[in-house]
Amino acid sequence: MTRIFIGITCIAFVGSFTEIFATKGEEPIDLYKEMLLAYHLPQRVKTLLLPLVRLILGPRVAKAFKIAKRYSSEEIDELLRDKIRFEREFAERWTAEGLDAMICPVFYHSAYKSTESRNDLAVMADYTQLWNVLHYPAGVVPITEVLKGEDSPDVYRDGFNDVITKACRNSIRDSVGMPINIQVAAPKWKDEECLAIIKVLETVINFKKNPDLSFIDLTNPDQFRSPAAQSLSFLKIVMLLVLSAFMIFAGVMHFKNPRPFLKIMPEWIPFHLEMVYISGVAEILGGAGLLIP
Repeated sequence: MTRIFIGITCIAFVGSFTEIFATKGEEPIDLYKEMLLAYHLPQRVKTLLLPLVRLILGPRVAKAFKIAKRYSSEEIDELLRDKIRFEREFAERWTAEGLDAMICPVFYHSAYKSTESRNDLAVMADYTQLWNVLHYPAGVVPITEVLKGEDSPDVYRDGFNDVITKACRNSIRDSVGMPINIQVAAPKWKDEECLAIIKVLETVINFKKNPDLSFIDLTNPDQFRSPAAQSLSFLKIVMLLVLSAFMIFAGVMHFKNPRPFLKIMPEWIPFHLEMVYISGVAEILGGAGLLIP
């Protein structure tokens, strides 16, 4: 199933991401950088690097590294056939078990911290990517939170002991208060049933946590920005003021001393002095416009 999910991701999205990053000059997050690197590496180079990746990073990362690649037309056909076969077999097993819905974990422990979402832990989507592949509706219900004494990294074991294991243990450390969730999934076209079960679970479990938000100053949006972002915002304001002053000054000089501007006026433009005055008005208005939010 992981092969199908990563393969379809490469076919449907990674190529588009490459084009977006190339044409718009945007910088991808670290997780995408790793996927793009694996996607673009020549297959011969990947074959040589694969044992090293498996040795240093572990079999799970090596498996994803191997699957992430450019797919030929024949490989795409094979992958889609495997996906259809997997969907059919899963649906048959689901029906044979007489299931209306499935309740399962969302993640290995609790929700991970927002600062960790960009890197190692973002690949830990085993419980959620299944429903993406199957196109089954699914939703998440918080049921409790990590209590004091439950945030010891030693409680986590997965049998791999690789870089992902290390990241999971680091995430568990100091996770007191982080929500623990379950996931509800239902078959295709059963969205309403899935939502109904979620509603029942929310009502029965009744886990609600209302954090103290009294410290928030709703009149000051800058409080949510990092110091770097605040500095950038201040710098932006200063640069706008400087640019506005420069444009207004240049516009005024079109009237006060038009001679330098007349010298650079192309011969084919008529009414040289009048055009200098018009461009001066435009610069003054543009400089003033920069000060308007």
